[in-house]
Amino acid sequence: RRLGRTVRQNVKKEKPMANLKGWFEVDKEGLAKLVERRGKAFLAYELIANCWDTGAKEVVVTLGEIGREVEITVVDDDPDGFADLTQSYTLFAESGRKGDPTKRGRFNLGEKLVLALCKEAAIRSTAGAIRFDKEGRHTLKLLRTCGTEFRATVKMNRTELSEVLKAVRSILPPEGVATSLNGAEIPYRKPVATVETTLPTELSDGDGIIRRTSRKTTVEIVECLPGETPTIYEMGIPVVETEDKFHYNVMQKVPLSMERDNVTPAYLRALRAACVN
Repeated sequence: RRLGRTVRQNVKKEKPMANLKGWFEVDKEGLAKLVERRGKAFLAYELIANCWDTGAKEVVVTLGEIGREVEITVVDDDPDGFADLTQSYTLFAESGRKGDPTKRGRFNLGEKLVLALCKEAAIRSTAGAIRFDKEGRHTLKLLRTCGTEFRATVKMNRTELSEVLKAVRSILPPEGVATSLNGAEIPYRKPVATVETTLPTELSDGDGIIRRTSRKTTVEIVECLPGETPTIYEMGIPVVETEDKFHYNVMQKVPLSMERDNVTPAYLRALRAACVN
């Protein structure tokens, strides 16, 4: 009993700690090292996919050398712009796209992985503007009348830059969305055939939890250009290479691992069967 009284007294004497805003902190350099093994092409893929998921009719991508770094700029003309800039730096916040199987985002992670590899970055849109540098995050006053501009400097050697340029040229822009790289338009490729089939996908439920499901979708069978490796595309973005003859452009979310680098053998069988039939 005496011990119990002593414990209770000590607990009462303890002062509450300062209220912490969140449970976690992220080491940017550590995250960057993990992201590096994915290659630098995903930087452009993520930014382009974000633009395609809006109402943009034009997406302009620019990559240019600045000494030992590369400046990457992606601009779109979506009338509404970036609705909530906090989404650009908040890891795993609820994504408005994960409940729509025809949108490419689901984990609300892509922008943060992009920022992890950037030395400096700035996002300007209709709802706000923000700059990221070695001192942290800063709010800017200059806004855009429409669309969003992402501009950043990234450590990248010439070999990596060449690989990124080649990767961006391999994307399949949606019909009606003019997408260009360094002033040259990446043409829309008309599929040689279109298939309607039911395939597994990912969709959030009423509680916002992403779950596997199946739904009817369209798959575009696209001819490979010389030097290209046949690939599964997720609404125009390359995700998984195959050993087949054509590209398969699946017009809904492809159920990928979190690193977006693989599909299950069962999914690949179902996709192949639908296209062969």
